Amino acid sequence: MQQTEDNFEDDEDYEEAPSFSESLYNKLASPIKQFLINYLGDALNDAPAQTFRDIEQVIKDDILLYAEIIPDYLYKYRTITDSKKWDEALDNFKREDKTVFPWPQNEQWYNNLGDEDIDDDNDIDDLPAEAENVVDAANDLLDDHQKFKTFMQQCCAVIIPETQLYLEKAAAFDLTMLSADGYIAVQDAINMLAETLAEDLHAITAEL
Repeated sequence: MQQTEDNFEDDEDYEEAPSFSESLYNKLASPIKQFLINYLGDALNDAPAQTFRDIEQVIKDDILLYAEIIPDYLYKYRTITDSKKWDEALDNFKREDKTVFPWPQNEQWYNNLGDEDIDDDNDIDDLPAEAENVVDAANDLLDDHQKFKTFMQQCCAVIIPETQLYLEKAAAFDLTMLSADGYIAVQDAINMLAETLAEDLHAITAEL
């Protein structure tokens, strides 16, 4: 038989569905970029083109890497382990928008940064110049810590709930089927993703 282009299936028929990480990236990229626009303002507008490329790349790389484990946790920590009952649960699953999921509220390490102050209000005029420089340097460091803390808090406040919402809307089964340990494991993975991505974004944008 003579081979022609008509003998071949359209390549689109063989396109693989996006992975969980890729789908999550498509969901998170826009709100993260909007956060940076709101947070950095004119400083971002004046940034060189390479900064935008770096931001785009780190958002994609971190999400694709750190979100990869989440589907494994969803499966590992399901409370229904019998395969037949599990299939029935999937078949009968109807999403309820009003369901409240028990996501753990973990204390984040970055919340404790920048809380100390160097007391230089009263006696700094009486200090030798070298000591004044030390105090100034310490305050500058604490100021940097405070700025970092604020960025981490606000960036993670976007990434974490957006990721949770994506799971609630896109999961193939009712997340109430997760065990308590499952929620902890998934939340820890979300936190790791959010913290790593926020740190990487701060490293790119801190000097703008």
